[in-house]
Amino acid sequence: MPQTPFVERRKNPPQTAEHIADCQNAIRQHFDERFDMMEAHNETRWNEMKALVQSAFPNGDIEAHRRVHEGYIKNANDRADLWKAVREKTISGGVYAGAALLVMALIEAFKNWVKS
Repeated sequence: MPQTPFVERRKNPPQTAEHIADCQNAIRQHFDERFDMMEAHNETRWNEMKALVQSAFPNGDIEAHRRVHEGYIKNANDRADLWKAVREKTISGGVYAGAALLVMALIEAFKNWVKS
């Protein structure tokens, strides 16, 4: 079965509402055609597969599916940013603590030098 690309591939495609809608329609058409061809071979299996794929889209809403994934990506980015901030603060705190200990050691050495 030859497969044709259903989305034009460009380095930086325009992100307009019209372009996104065109891509969504192309994806829907591709899935409809693909599953219609496959159903002829094993109707029960492909009906199950079609239901499984369609279950990924709440009420058939591709936009809601995309928003869910954007939420996952945002949460992952937030966690990464949090741990980056924790590492930065821990390292800077360690540097400041080391500098404070060095200054205190120098002050004690200076006091001992003055006393002697």
